[in-house]
Amino acid sequence: MARVPEEPTPDVTTVMLGVTEGLMALGPRTIFLRVVPGWGNSLDTQWEQAVIPLAVYFHKLQAMGLVRGDQPARWLTASYIGLLFAAWDEMAEGEIGPNQATRLIVQTWSAGAGFEQ
Repeated sequence: MARVPEEPTPDVTTVMLGVTEGLMALGPRTIFLRVVPGWGNSLDTQWEQAVIPLAVYFHKLQAMGLVRGDQPARWLTASYIGLLFAAWDEMAEGEIGPNQATRLIVQTWSAGAGFEQ
């Protein structure tokens, strides 16, 4: 999440591509989160804490009118993370590579978030 800027710029696509690209390498190390999610242990809390910068960023984008404001920032965050997990699964199956996964996540999320690349 170090690639999430503190202050958003209108170039949301470039930011999201950078953030997503940085997260692709974590896929193999997070397989246990996707196999048995919600164990109710500290991993759930740590994951929630890890995505706070992204949620704050999305909230700021909404305030600037750069993404849709009719959906909660928490939903925008959850949908992005869901796409990230789906991409990691597809990568693990050998269906897509990290570059394609990055592009698919950002394209799909940005269409739902209300901005075009």
